[in-house]
Amino acid sequence: MLFHDLLKTQLILKGVIAPEEWDSMQGDITYSFLQDGYFAELKHSEMMRERVQLAQQLEGYVGKYFSNEYIRTKILKQNETEIEEIDKQIEEEGSEGQTEEVPVITPNKEANGSKKEEPALKPKEGEKDVGRSN
Repeated sequence: MLFHDLLKTQLILKGVIAPEEWDSMQGDITYSFLQDGYFAELKHSEMMRERVQLAQQLEGYVGKYFSNEYIRTKILKQNETEIEEIDKQIEEEGSEGQTEEVPVITPNKEANGSKKEEPALKPKEGEKDVGRSN
């Protein structure tokens, strides 16, 4: 109603329509609101995080109470096309021998003698670990 009143005032003051014309055209006016991109992305991320956490919690029950297909379709909400695409991507990544660097926490002493934990990177497969110099 607020938008209608504002639009009516604007159109009449600008001389686009006469006040008598408003009553006949007011029923034909509809508003289409665009989706807020940030809010939609935030909501999607939150829902995905919850689904992944639930899938992790159910991991111990796969093969006993739940199947992998059930987890992927009902919990992770993947359709058949997505499942096929993801399986193909996983297979390709595995055949390429891709190994990512995994952070490992190693203790490091500070000047006051207390230990400070600092992430260190594992060497990639086939690389030599040259160690750290402090």
